Amino acid sequence: MPVHLPQSTRVHSFIFTPVKRRRRERRSSLLLEMAARGEWAVRAAEEKTGIGKLAMHVLAVAATFALIPFLLISAIGVAVFRRLLRWLMAQFFPDLEMDLSPSVRAASDTMRNQAMVAVLAHFRGTCDLDFVKGKILEEVVERRDEDGKQLFPKLKTVLTIKWHMYMWLHKPEAFNIDNHVVLGSRHFRGRPLSEGNIQDYVSDIVSKGMPPNAPPWQVVLIPVSGGANSPSFYALLRLHHLLANENAALRDLLAGDWGWGDRPVVPRAHATASIFNAAATSLRSAWQRLRAEKDPVAGNKSLHMPLLDTLAVVLLIIVTDSVYAVLKTEPWIKLHQPKVWLHSLRVQADRRDLTLRKFLNLTFQACFPTHLLVVGVRLLFASVRLFLQGPLLLLQLVRDQKSNLLGEFIREALFWMRVAFEAPLVVLKELFANVRKPARAHQSLCGRKLVSWSEPVSFQLVERVALASDSTPAEVLLASALNALRDYFHRQGLMAPCTSVQPPGASGVFVLPPPLAAQSGLASLREVKRHVEATRRQPALVIASAWFKKYLTTFMPSPLVTVALNCLTRRYAATIMTCAPEVLRSGQASLWGYRMDNVLLWRPPQANISKCRANIKELMISAGVSLCVVRSGENVRLAMMADQGTWPHQAALPASFLAHLKEMAASLRVQSRNSTPRNSPPPAPATIPALLRLEEESLVD
Repeated sequence: MPVHLPQSTRVHSFIFTPVKRRRRERRSSLLLEMAARGEWAVRAAEEKTGIGKLAMHVLAVAATFALIPFLLISAIGVAVFRRLLRWLMAQFFPDLEMDLSPSVRAASDTMRNQAMVAVLAHFRGTCDLDFVKGKILEEVVERRDEDGKQLFPKLKTVLTIKWHMYMWLHKPEAFNIDNHVVLGSRHFRGRPLSEGNIQDYVSDIVSKGMPPNAPPWQVVLIPVSGGANSPSFYALLRLHHLLANENAALRDLLAGDWGWGDRPVVPRAHATASIFNAAATSLRSAWQRLRAEKDPVAGNKSLHMPLLDTLAVVLLIIVTDSVYAVLKTEPWIKLHQPKVWLHSLRVQADRRDLTLRKFLNLTFQACFPTHLLVVGVRLLFASVRLFLQGPLLLLQLVRDQKSNLLGEFIREALFWMRVAFEAPLVVLKELFANVRKPARAHQSLCGRKLVSWSEPVSFQLVERVALASDSTPAEVLLASALNALRDYFHRQGLMAPCTSVQPPGASGVFVLPPPLAAQSGLASLREVKRHVEATRRQPALVIASAWFKKYLTTFMPSPLVTVALNCLTRRYAATIMTCAPEVLRSGQASLWGYRMDNVLLWRPPQANISKCRANIKELMISAGVSLCVVRSGENVRLAMMADQGTWPHQAALPASFLAHLKEMAASLRVQSRNSTPRNSPPPAPATIPALLRLEEESLVD
């Protein structure tokens, strides 16, 4: 309770209070009042003019530019450290080759949780193990280019880990195709393999490790009992993500029309590309004319005329040809060796009969006053001509293209200038908004993966739902997948996790909210559509995240990359990827002499550490799950891969995906020609909204 002093005591304390103290108190109260009025004025000005938001954007851009020197210093330090580490590894392990392509995914790998990409293809015909072995050995393992070099030499190389880094051990003589192309069992748990238990068998194979002391890839042929009239089998390919990044055929699986409509997530600068292509063509023609006039290899006598501009052009041609020759002939592992570049320069100079002594003599002769005067006059006339003809050439270049190309170019330039200006603040808000505090204790995931996939659904049904709801097929599939994730976590008594999705066309992420507890399928579809449209207007997060994935290991050492990824994978624990192979657009394709009618692709989830709570189910909040929406011909499937220790009922999620898709079709009165799966769980409400991260065009992170 407050103590009330007598009147005489208060008067006495006021009289004997120092004058400076009373003035300081009045000054502080005046400052507080002025600060409150200033805050009110700033808020009022912000509501009317938006100057506060503009100031925040300016501060974010200034902070980004201030961060550039530190990033450059960090990049130089990381490069020097890795070069020193490479030298030490060569001294201690001379038989091993260090992996020189540090990826973001490799930085978070552990011995128990290495990223293995899985591809499952279904073939029509009788399985012939020896025939498939011969085809893989001839068309993949021993395949060579025009120069006789192997296209995939790492397929015969053993991958090992030394000092927490990937190392390649070359043992081509120890390679045996029998260890990499094997025949699976015809029975699983006492029952013949069929379409009813094939998912359990494939998941059991994926959960097991790869053969030790062998290259990290394997093909398992799985015959299924479908009757003598229609024999078929599955082929399960498992390979390490370092091998998957080198294989362009697997990256081609991500290509194709997935249903984003005519407008991609990240707008394309078509007018800018057209102008730059036309300008590049003109520059290429000018370069060819310059080479024909000045290059001694072309038969002219340019070196007999000791002029500085002619000598500079000849040197430029020599340097350009030497760089092109090195990049074309030498492996990229030798690009850091100076002797490679010096040898190439010497070869190009010898072709033009230009020795060091001759170069010094020509330089001395070119410095005569008469020669310098001639060069000055020529440069003056060239500058005046370029100043007068430059705008005319640009206008002619634009006129030769479409009539509205200049207007489109100006609009695109203004759009990307706005994106670049707003990008720093958008990224900072996403990184620091609603961040959960990490727990003190951590627990590693078990590392064993399981897979599951849904029954096929007609893509025509998805297109009809999209047409009826005025959306794109991709947005319909996203909404169904998000509702399925929400229902699964709700049945486990958990909050919906943050999720990421991967459509084709870029290589970044953007944020979408999962559906709320009371939202129907159509309401969540409208929410997804609204956020996709907002991302098209401001794709800063997509571009920034693409840069993050590509260059993070350049500016940060691997331990810090691991810490950053562990924080991000707790926040974005789920990933949705797209797969639409062009070879299956017609519904039929041929591989190894067999007819292939569908294919499934799984990218391993990138979440290695999860929060440790008293309830073991809380691990699911941060446990990684990877979903893949696959379009094979006229059908669509949802495939999932997750950690075996944190996803005990994985089959419920793909079934719930179909249930939500058909629920939206029923709400819009769109007829479905597919039968509903028997074990499809009914939709259930979710608990708390989270964030959804959407990625693009990368097989592994």
